[in-house]
Amino acid sequence: MSIDKILKKLPPQCATLAFSLYGVYLNGTRYNKEYDRVYKELLSHEKWSQDQIREYQFRHAREIIKEAITHVPYYRKWALEVGFSLHDFNSLDDITLFPILEQKTVKDSPELFINETIKQMKVRWTKTGGTTGRGLSLPISLGADHITKGIGWRARSRFGIERNQWFAQIFGRDFINQSVKNGPFYAVNYPGKQLFLSAHHISIDTISHYCEVLNKYKPIYLTGYPSILTVMAAYMEHLGLKLKYKPNAIWTSSEVLLGHQEDIITRVFSAPCLQLYGQTEQVAEIITNKNHQLQVEEEFGYSEFIPVEENLYSLISTGLHNFAFPLIRYNTNDFVTIKSGTNSWPRLVEKIDGRYSDFLVDRNGKKIFAINQVFKNVVNISGIQFHEVKQGSYNVLYENIYGDCEKDLTSIRMSLDNIGGKGILLNFIKVDKIMKTKNGKTPLIIHSESNII
Repeated sequence: MSIDKILKKLPPQCATLAFSLYGVYLNGTRYNKEYDRVYKELLSHEKWSQDQIREYQFRHAREIIKEAITHVPYYRKWALEVGFSLHDFNSLDDITLFPILEQKTVKDSPELFINETIKQMKVRWTKTGGTTGRGLSLPISLGADHITKGIGWRARSRFGIERNQWFAQIFGRDFINQSVKNGPFYAVNYPGKQLFLSAHHISIDTISHYCEVLNKYKPIYLTGYPSILTVMAAYMEHLGLKLKYKPNAIWTSSEVLLGHQEDIITRVFSAPCLQLYGQTEQVAEIITNKNHQLQVEEEFGYSEFIPVEENLYSLISTGLHNFAFPLIRYNTNDFVTIKSGTNSWPRLVEKIDGRYSDFLVDRNGKKIFAINQVFKNVVNISGIQFHEVKQGSYNVLYENIYGDCEKDLTSIRMSLDNIGGKGILLNFIKVDKIMKTKNGKTPLIIHSESNII
């Protein structure tokens, strides 16, 4: 039984005890001496040259490939069919000998990607959220988990954040029963100094309770879905509520951060709004660096940027550490923008444009990508979602907690026209709450043929 289900069965007053006991377990597994060694090594990489990082990537890619073609059914079969051997992999450029791996292939037959020696490994099982369809259950090796945690904490350390300081999380996890009306709406992991806030109980009537608990524990940073943090910020601003301290940062992940979300989160929490992009499949990470640029964390995976249109690229990546479930040239179905002429190391992207499904279609069938830029001048809309009615026509559901939205709606319409969306009909509809997935995420676009909700 998952920790969320255990917490949900307990009275809210008992959740902290159970969560703290779970924290003791986490400290003994995920944050043990081996993790400390990995973290120190990752810190030393900050001074590495491009050649050193490339050598690291090649060495780990070679190890993953060797394991995959030997012990993973999908890759062993492929290697036999095409006559591939490890001797053919002599540089990172040779990764293109492998075909691009689509998500559907993995989801249709996940058992073909499980390492046959998995019983000899220490692993934990996790699930993808299934934002664009059904989810995926997969194993993560303990070594890969240490790398993931280490890179995340290395990124936070660039902003003066260390693991022995309080932090707060607010994602879509369901760990407090919906029947709880008067709180507490959180659980505390004291050994891990982790404040676990329920996203499902946030309302204009309860937001003051969230502010009280944040002021009590003073977490140095908050992390969560940008859609949830935006609603929190909008309620706080509407009621004139402010924290009595300033967090070092607000970290967002798991959803694309839109411009208007970043503005209100930064304004209300008086802290920089930063991004941590990654996937449960563990093939790539892109994180805001100390210069507030989106930096590819090169040791995590070997990422390829495949051109889609001018400055827009599809992210294909090979995970370098999860021997339990190797994924080589995995199509993340995510897009990034990279300015032409950019030549930096580590590599930088200008922005993360979202998933392959984050496009609109005009009446002639033309796809309009990178639509997050149409929200850059939005002020009073706290949540938005496009529902396709038919080709070229969308119902646009939006949440408005306070203020006049007419200028926002006009701005969205004009900005969409400016990026080629004049052939798209928008019908704006104000709602109390827009639809979410089962794991609490807010898809930006719901296509008529989609089953993501």
